[in-house]
Amino acid sequence: MSLRELKVCLLGDTGVGKSSIVWRFVEDSFDPNINPTIGASFMTKTVQYQNELHKFLIWDTAGQERFRALAPMYYRGSAAAIIVYDITKEESFQTLKNWVKELRQHGPPNIVVAIAGNKCDLSDAREVSEKDAKDYADSIHAIFVETSAKNAININEIFIQISQRIPVLDTDGGSAVKGFKLRRQPSPHRQPQPPSPSPSVRADVSAAVDAFEAQWEMARPEQVLLLEPQHELRFRGPFTDVVTTTLKLANPTDRNVCFKVKTTAPRRYCVRPNSGVIDAGTSINVSVMLQPFDYDPNEKSKHKFMVQSLLAPPDMTDTEGVWKDAKPEDLMDSKLRCVFEMPAENEKTHEMESNKIASSLSKSESSTLSMKSMASSLDDGEVKKIMEECKRLQTEVQRLREENKQIRQEDDGLRMRKSTVMSAPHSSPAVRVKEEGLSTRVIALIVLFFVVGVIVGKLAL
Repeated sequence: MSLRELKVCLLGDTGVGKSSIVWRFVEDSFDPNINPTIGASFMTKTVQYQNELHKFLIWDTAGQERFRALAPMYYRGSAAAIIVYDITKEESFQTLKNWVKELRQHGPPNIVVAIAGNKCDLSDAREVSEKDAKDYADSIHAIFVETSAKNAININEIFIQISQRIPVLDTDGGSAVKGFKLRRQPSPHRQPQPPSPSPSVRADVSAAVDAFEAQWEMARPEQVLLLEPQHELRFRGPFTDVVTTTLKLANPTDRNVCFKVKTTAPRRYCVRPNSGVIDAGTSINVSVMLQPFDYDPNEKSKHKFMVQSLLAPPDMTDTEGVWKDAKPEDLMDSKLRCVFEMPAENEKTHEMESNKIASSLSKSESSTLSMKSMASSLDDGEVKKIMEECKRLQTEVQRLREENKQIRQEDDGLRMRKSTVMSAPHSSPAVRVKEEGLSTRVIALIVLFFVVGVIVGKLAL
């Protein structure tokens, strides 16, 4: 099965949803707070059409007027162009007609044109009728589809129709069918384009990337956040369970900074927190959790992350409102690529032992760390108040102990007195019996001594 690379560029006014269409087609996701494109962005997706594989090289161009001059770099050598308008904005439909005129003058002769009326889910606020848009598309022999990136309506359909319009290559490398042509004035200075877009696509992609990178560097301010790590997020296997790595974002400035963390594979990663505000002079740890997957050591990771930041205004109350109102020249970003690593066999045993030791140490030190973290979050005045309160509570506890001891002693005394009173009537008869027995013995002894004396006296006479 042959593979064909088809360069596709998206054109249209700012805010019509070009980036959302690309993200829905490539990643099948939708972000309602997606930021405006600066210069252009590039994504790819390969789909099967009949007996061919069509690899779409998608260039999503910026809609701002300041980037209008860059558009020819992206639609030059393109196999197709998708011109997007917003059905709730009549002005975006008029801008679409200007893009069609520009393609007639400067675009490739065989380019396939598709018109996408985006945000069809907002039909109640429609300003452009579907009939008028379709009639105009038919007049220039273009594809027409109304789409909704939010609800995933007709997103794949527009690329399927592009594949159907692309001329099929014969065995000699030429076109078996005639491609779509825009009605345009011939230019004597223009060189004819080759029927197959693949060779020119590779050269144009390289040139466009260089130009885009140069324009990107000129358009964006320098990142104020300090990232650790700076360029790579490393994930160590095995990948049969969730693997987590940490990205530290530090704000060395004297102003608060808003941040967002984005990825080209949102379904593969869970990022917490993925947005927020970093106070001046502080830092935050972002946990990036890779979901389980079948790891192939021969497959190179193409996943990337982007940390986008913005200086927060002093009177900020709504973070999302700040991002929506942000200008492209105020946005700062840093990119990181993902690296997957599998530990060696001898490292696995060492890691298991290290994990056991670390778990035992973490249990024994958890209380100490919690106290330290609590103390570090308090200032000297609060610590002094807490110490005084502890002393007062200790004194109160000692006083209660003394009172408890005294009460116990008094209770023991009362019990002894009660037992003495209750045992007195029972002990008197025993004493009397003992005294009677003693007197009887004395009398017996006296009588005995008397008898012995009488006997001894008689013997002596």
